[in-house]
Amino acid sequence: MNQFQDKLDQTSKRFDITLYLADFGGEETHEEVERLKKIAKEKGTDVIVGLDGGKAIDTSKTVATGHTLIVYPTIKATDAPNSHSAVSYTTDHHFYDCDYFI
Repeated sequence: MNQFQDKLDQTSKRFDITLYLADFGGEETHEEVERLKKIAKEKGTDVIVGLDGGKAIDTSKTVATGHTLIVYPTIKATDAPNSHSAVSYTTDHHFYDCDYFI
């Protein structure tokens, strides 16, 4: 995330907005989604930004239900920003569910 911090700081200043960083735990699990939703609610966020690769972007899509979503892929090969679905896993890395977004 350090490679993007300068740009995030510039964006925050330019548009007079407050950005809150919520580190992604590495796997889209129900627990991770609920943890991030709780942070978003506590901070009173209006917009969720998914920044990184496919798993982080899929997680941000699920967290953003009811919010505006911005995705910023940092890996060329990811198709997560173009997909209308997100796959979730259990905490022991087994397939759990697939959410579909319209």
